[in-house]
Amino acid sequence: MNIIGYDAIIAQKVSQLQHFQKQEVFDFINYLLSKSSIQNEPSNRKVTFEWEGALKRRYSNISSVELQHNIWEL
Repeated sequence: MNIIGYDAIIAQKVSQLQHFQKQEVFDFINYLLSKSSIQNEPSNRKVTFEWEGALKRRYSNISSVELQHNIWEL
């Protein structure tokens, strides 16, 4: 189906919705538009693992289970 076909089908279905549902469609369309512009930006960043082992170095005397318990206490 070409883009014009989708436009007509979407417009027809939206016209059948109640007002509050149309507001949800509008919000979702704005979300999709903002999401696509973010995803289209080229990413020049490279993945790094600088964080790897950071907790192990800082909390060498605490087990991972104890660390999890400490987190839940916060």
